[in-house]
Amino acid sequence: MAPSACTTSTLDCVTQWEVTARAQTISDADLLPVIEQMLDQFPFAILGVHADSGSE
Repeated sequence: MAPSACTTSTLDCVTQWEVTARAQTISDADLLPVIEQMLDQFPFAILGVHADSGSE
């Protein structure tokens, strides 16, 4: 059985601009480069981040 990937998304609460990506695992080592790539896709500066637990 192949390992499953983790999906994550970022959303700007004002413009509703959303970026979705996937990582191999939810480890810091796998997620940090993915999050950096995601933030680079926004067409404006990111001034702050709010992390959600993703329990929904």
